[in-house]
Amino acid sequence: MGQDSNYIYGSATAFGSYSEGSQTNAGLDRLGGQKTSRHLPSFYELSQAGRIYTAQFGVVTNAVASVTDIPTTGAHFALWNGESAGRGARSYYILGFGVASASGTVGIGAFVVGGVSGAQSTVTTTSGNIIKNCSGPLADPRTSLAAADSTLTLTTQPAWAILGNVNTVSGIAIGYGATNYGMAGLFRVPPTCCFALAVVSPTGSTPAFLASITWAEVETYGAGAA
Repeated sequence: MGQDSNYIYGSATAFGSYSEGSQTNAGLDRLGGQKTSRHLPSFYELSQAGRIYTAQFGVVTNAVASVTDIPTTGAHFALWNGESAGRGARSYYILGFGVASASGTVGIGAFVVGGVSGAQSTVTTTSGNIIKNCSGPLADPRTSLAAADSTLTLTTQPAWAILGNVNTVSGIAIGYGATNYGMAGLFRVPPTCCFALAVVSPTGSTPAFLASITWAEVETYGAGAA
């Protein structure tokens, strides 16, 4: 999946085919330009359609403590796809995330791991976590079925990928962290599954972290819909 927003879900015509009268030009965007051109921002079509969301995981008072080793099924931050599996259900494509220290003394160095877990039963958004449409409150009339849970135990262990690193000196500071907004849909989260993050760092003195995850929601048709 490339950076071009029109190809994030594998179809050049899934959204925003340019129409004039009764004729549809499948290879053109809304302004009549080639969909492979760069005269519009990345993810323009998805944003225009109101399909991009961000989850804010908590505030300082409910930040999550890091761990000293790569976890098995312990997720610090989990984005759950609450869609019912089947043709036409939305899959979530991860566009980026941010993680930052919020309290405590961070040890020297840290890194962030992430991955997609298997099917999960009903997940509830943790108090203090917020999910919003990135295009404004009126962008998509259908409310996202996502849930943003902190400290969730996953049903299956992801293949944790290292997605960012935190270069720190040992000390008390706010904002040590990592961001990665070049993911461009690299991770697909099918219905009922989770995309999870965890922060691995030295012990320090009770370091705790906040996070945000941004994703696009797109219907999945045919093979791989579940």
